[in-house]
Amino acid sequence: EVFAIRATLKNGQVIFIDADEPPIDMALRSPDRDKWITAATKELRDQLDMHCWSIIRRSDVPPGTDIIPSGWRCNRKRVRGVIKRYKCRAYAAGFAMKQGIHWDTSSCPTPRAATFRSLISTAVNHGLDLFSGDTSSAYLHAAIDRPLFMRAWRHAEKFLPESFSGDKGETAQLHKALWGLKQSGDLF
Repeated sequence: EVFAIRATLKNGQVIFIDADEPPIDMALRSPDRDKWITAATKELRDQLDMHCWSIIRRSDVPPGTDIIPSGWRCNRKRVRGVIKRYKCRAYAAGFAMKQGIHWDTSSCPTPRAATFRSLISTAVNHGLDLFSGDTSSAYLHAAIDRPLFMRAWRHAEKFLPESFSGDKGETAQLHKALWGLKQSGDLF
């Protein structure tokens, strides 16, 4: 089953958007608006609770400093075609970051499949139990290694009005790694 939304751009071009991954503007105009607001509020609340950023005026950013763009990634999670959960991810637009200024190295070590097969084989041969784990909001635990400033997320004032005013000059001074930063994997 395909879930798509037909959209017409201002230039008349027709495009199809995955309905399970709508842009934030479209999500906020949808019948599921309240569920998207709840998901986006949870994301920003988690970041705020982890002290990932503080909001400052753009005029307080040091002169000549590049301000990283920000964005939203919305996703409807389905199990066997049934919507189970709404998820919004507030991210830093790492594609606009400059090596040597915003980050130096970018990697995230990942074991090869052969390593997992060897581990599982060893556990089976010795009668051992295997457990896996996951860290919720993993990147939010890593402090960043340099001053970074990011444009505040669009519509953030709708999700956390106590932290955001909706003023175009709002800027987030980052304290912890966020999804989308080039160095997040290294820092975690």
